[in-house]
Amino acid sequence: MKTKRNIEILIVTLLTGFVVIYAIWPSEPRYQGKTLTKWLEYYYIKYGSGTGRNRPLPPKEHEAVDAIGVKAIPTLLSMLKAKDSPTRTNFIRFWRQHGFPKIDWGMEANNQHEMAGMGFAILGKEARAATSGLIKHTVNEDPKIRRTALLCLNTIEADPQMLFPVLVERLKDDEDLVSHVAAYMLREKFPKEAERLGIYERFPELKRSFKPGIQHFDWLL
Repeated sequence: MKTKRNIEILIVTLLTGFVVIYAIWPSEPRYQGKTLTKWLEYYYIKYGSGTGRNRPLPPKEHEAVDAIGVKAIPTLLSMLKAKDSPTRTNFIRFWRQHGFPKIDWGMEANNQHEMAGMGFAILGKEARAATSGLIKHTVNEDPKIRRTALLCLNTIEADPQMLFPVLVERLKDDEDLVSHVAAYMLREKFPKEAERLGIYERFPELKRSFKPGIQHFDWLL
């Protein structure tokens, strides 16, 4: 019994140490003592996903992301590729079931994708240095990440010469929503090339003043 008790104490100690390190590790930029993630979580909870240049926040709300500037890019790219792994999900469930101290585990992956979009929308053209990183995410195995990466490329107004081949490639995407976003962006940014590529035959609704309905993300178009 004593050995079992010692093992339990060791496990709890290790888990507690892991959580403390996870919580305080200085891995991202801060503003007024809060991490970029905390600021974006605050924006997301208070205002929802429709926050960006097209839906301006009060000056104070933009201030944090604007002040952090391009230093936010690595964190935003990391948030964009977030996934909810079974290991993380099971660990959090285990922690809560055993009544350990309450921990802020952060947002789920889908929420983080939206928060990344918010950050890029606030930075706008200032985040163009993220273009290559976003392009890499357009071939992610997760179609939601591919779609969000395209939308972020749109909101930072990525260089047309870099953007065009990405959009052409994503027209072939097996996920309709991804290919539809690519087609819409081609129509808006490269109208002559879009017609040559036959997107109006494939997506006849684009002949009209049409924007693809994307829950939570249409403000990035």
